[in-house]
Amino acid sequence: MDPDGVVRSALQPDGSPFATAWCLRLLALAADEPGGRERLERGLGWLLQHQRADGSWWPSAPLQIPPIDLVDPEQHEEWIFNGQGGGTIRFDQEQGVFTTATVLEALRIASARLAEARGAGRGTS
Repeated sequence: MDPDGVVRSALQPDGSPFATAWCLRLLALAADEPGGRERLERGLGWLLQHQRADGSWWPSAPLQIPPIDLVDPEQHEEWIFNGQGGGTIRFDQEQGVFTTATVLEALRIASARLAEARGAGRGTS
């Protein structure tokens, strides 16, 4: 996670809401570590600042549903895009539904963890 609270990648150089959300979930486990709470707050802030007007986040990860007997999805070449057809499916999620669901759950977990950490901090002062 960058100092500004975002996770960037070669495919998402401006930041990935999906990857940032998963990083937040991990940071929630380490909120009591030195600097953990601050990183969690920065990630939350970045996600909230990048929410779209319709309440969603821009799509930054595809959802792939491979055949159940497939061992290596990276080697699979017969993807059917956006639900057209049957069998193996890859949703590029133009509306960002998969990413938004992931971000909302991460926000819930991270917010609860921050509230818990703040409450514990008040009890020791």
